[in-house]
This record gives sequence, C-alpha cells and structure tokens, in this order.
Amino acid sequence: MRSFALLCATVALSTVTTHTAQSPAPEPRPGLVLTAVIVDTAGEPIADLAPTDFVVTVDGTPRALRFAQFVAHAAGQPSTPPRTIILMVDRANLRAGSGGPTLNAASAFLDRLAPTDGVALVALPSGGPAIDVTRDRARIKDALGKVSGQVRPGSDTMSHSFGLTEALYFFERDPRWNLVVTRECVERYLPGYLGSHCSTGIEQDAENLVLYVKEAGANTVNVMQRVLLWSSFVDGPKSLVLVTEGLVTGSLQSLNSLVDTEPLRKAAAAGGAGVYLLYQQVGMPAIRRSPTAQEDEGLRRSGLDVVAERTGGIVIPITSGGDAAFARVAREMSGHYVLGLEPLPVDREGDLRNVEVKVRREGAVVRAHSSRMRAAAVGTQ
Repeated sequence: MRSFALLCATVALSTVTTHTAQSPAPEPRPGLVLTAVIVDTAGEPIADLAPTDFVVTVDGTPRALRFAQFVAHAAGQPSTPPRTIILMVDRANLRAGSGGPTLNAASAFLDRLAPTDGVALVALPSGGPAIDVTRDRARIKDALGKVSGQVRPGSDTMSHSFGLTEALYFFERDPRWNLVVTRECVERYLPGYLGSHCSTGIEQDAENLVLYVKEAGANTVNVMQRVLLWSSFVDGPKSLVLVTEGLVTGSLQSLNSLVDTEPLRKAAAAGGAGVYLLYQQVGMPAIRRSPTAQEDEGLRRSGLDVVAERTGGIVIPITSGGDAAFARVAREMSGHYVLGLEPLPVDREGDLRNVEVKVRREGAVVRAHSSRMRAAAVGTQ
C-alpha cells in the first residue's frame, strides 16, 4: 500500500480487473474504467443499475458506457479493487473523557473490512496519532486506544455563564450581547468596580471561546481538504470517516462567518471520496452552564451540515455507542460499480481526467466515484 507521501506524488498508469464471487472476471480490453458507490436514501447499495441509468462526463463531455458492473464486498473477503478508508478523529471538537465507546465501535468496524482494504488514521490537531495507509489492523486499533479528546481551555475556571451563541453576539457586535453583560455583570454585581471589571472579563472570555472554536473548525476543514485532495491519487473506492462532537463554522445567521468551507467543494470533486461525518451529540462545553444550549447544539450540527453539502457527504448521528453509525458506513461501502467508458482519441494523451457521475434513478445517491481517470487504463468488457 503506497504511503500518503508517495500517493501525493506522481501516479503511474495501473491495471484494473474486477469480479464478483457470482461471476468470473470479464475479459479485459483497453478503455477507461472508474468506480462509483451508489446508495439509496437508507444507505443500501443499489445493485441493479444499467449503463443507461448513468450520466458520466469527462472534462465536461458526456461519455457512453460500455458496461456498468456491480461488485459486492463480502465481509472478511478480499475486495477488488481494494478499498481505502481514512479515519479522522477530531480531538479539538471532542471533550476530554468522551468518545471512548465511539472509538471502540471504530475498532469493531475495522473487523468488517476486507483483508485487502487499506486504512489510515489521522487524529487532529497535530500531535495526535497519525498512521499511513496500512492493512495492519492491530496497529490502527492500538492507536485508536490512545486517542482522547482535548480539554477545553478555561471551561472549568471561567466564572461566567454564557453560551457559544452568546459569545458570537459579542464577536458579531450583536446588540443582544448587552443583555448578556447586564445579566452576568450588572444584575450580579450591581454598578461599581466589580461590575466594570466583570464586563471587561466577560468580553475576554467570549473572545477566547470564539477564537478556540474558530481555530478548531478551520484546522478540521483544512485537514479534510488536504486528505480529499490526496485521495484523488487513490485507485478504487475510498471513504473519509470523521468522528466529532460538532463543527462550528459560523453563526446561525451566517454559517461561514468563522470558517471558509468553500474550498472543500473543489477538494471533494477532485478526490471523489465518500465523506461520512459521525456526529456525537454531546456537545462542546460552554463556560459553566449555557443558557443557549439548544442554540449551541444547532451551531455545531449546522457546521457539519455545511461540510456535508460541500463534499456530497452525510452527517450520521452517533447513538448507542457508535455501533449503528459505523454499521451505516459499512453498509454503504459494501458494494460499488465498475463503469467502463467508450474510449476516444483524446484518451491517448494520458493525462488525468476530471470525471462527474450522476444517476437518473430517483432516490439514488452518488456517495463516491473516481473523480479523475487515467487514459489507457485496462477495463472490462
């Protein structure tokens, strides 16, 4: 299995041959081949699509399909081509002491993969475990056991009771911030020195809280962007699975006021990986008790919804320790299509090609597909 560094460098032409357990491998013949993961709204792979159900464009030009072959992945059996899964644990958006059951579910998820599948682990921000793509499940499991959430700065020492939503009032110069200061300072301390000192301190607390979630969100988005761009050099089906307690990209009025998520759109189109955002609904602790807990939860979920929209991914709430969430990911990954395109003279140029795949059937979701193709690859008839 090639490393991240090698995969981000030059990619050579490859040979692809696919088959299912129910049928022999078709005879190879020159052409262009790509893979696509197509599921219904419940996450079940759709296995009966015909070539005419697909709309494929290469560099914006519609292309005819020679074949559309569904390949099922039986649990524990070799997968062809191998799948690549990048597990990301968002420690900066995961509370210290939480996430254990979910990471245990991630370890169990590894047991469902084929022995030929490659897995990488990224615990962000930097300083956490990072393992290149490997088939060594024990190594990944050992590293997962050492991952933990990061302690929120000041969450146990700050004395004011306001939430993230209210901190954004200060950041955005919203007049409602004055009501927070009145509640926490004027009504609590009455006019005078303590009240004046409180108003200065509460502003600093709000600024620190917003700065923390902004930096955490920007780091997560930047790492996702790099991983998605890297995945454009990976053959076969690939998936990015993020475990997090939410992502704040802005306020409910302006969802991108803190973090620019637009670069994810281009990175996802280039990478073609399926994106799964596993959302542990525990929430980021506010300073003491948040009077806006429901609104704060909405901010964390809204940020993930924005990322899902940019990447064509899905937000999967974590319940019952994460087993159900990882079962959904495994179900979506349990089959893919191999699509063979009619070659054109331009394909002999040998450059990477930009690919878009759509499906005409109602309710069908293109979760992932090869976003770039190399000319003169070997296909199946």
